[in-house]
Amino acid sequence: VFFFHASWSLVPVRPENTTGEFAMPQSLSVLVFSSVCAAADTGPLPRGVDAPVLREPSVQEFWSFLRNYKEVPLQEFDVSKSPAIPRVKDLDDETFQQLIRDGVPFVVDDCTAGFDQDAISEFKCKDFAERWPSGNMRAEYTPGQYHIYLKDSDWYSRIHPQRSHSEHMAGENKIAGPYIWHVKDEEPLKTKREVQKHWRTPYFLEKSIANRMEANESFEFWFSMAGGGTFT
Repeated sequence: VFFFHASWSLVPVRPENTTGEFAMPQSLSVLVFSSVCAAADTGPLPRGVDAPVLREPSVQEFWSFLRNYKEVPLQEFDVSKSPAIPRVKDLDDETFQQLIRDGVPFVVDDCTAGFDQDAISEFKCKDFAERWPSGNMRAEYTPGQYHIYLKDSDWYSRIHPQRSHSEHMAGENKIAGPYIWHVKDEEPLKTKREVQKHWRTPYFLEKSIANRMEANESFEFWFSMAGGGTFT
């Protein structure tokens, strides 16, 4: 998936159903952290006039896709019965803007629609290594957060389990942390401009000049192999 957070950072992650080195898949998830009140059928429920002004709404009140969700202790949580995050295709601007206003996390399954073969979404890990060998990445969520160059094939050919946590969905199994390439603020301008040549703005961001420019100027790459994950 491509993961965009509040600063529109690009995150490629290896799909679990592939083998060997991974390529960039074709869907994009958007996680938004700001919100305002919207229509009750898709957004937060209306607040009662007598409700305390500073009271935080419950997740059920705020997110429509969690409206009927009942929270259970972690030990009883069953991911197969958890609510599905909304997935969309052919996303029009009005719907996109409303989802953003509602603060709804969602997945755009056709975000690479219209991308050409020279788009960065078509690159495999070895393509990054060959094109930008001096790229300097960091091993995130890893003790010491050591640095590694893109040219070192170890990062996309070997899994290095590092950490475990009882509350992580992986249970007690150690998982490998992702490698993060901060193109936006830790690479020379020459490298940034070369990467930008292969950047393609998702169609649902094209209408907004601000979103298009921000996405093109502030990307970073998160690479994770199967069996990998992150911690908060």
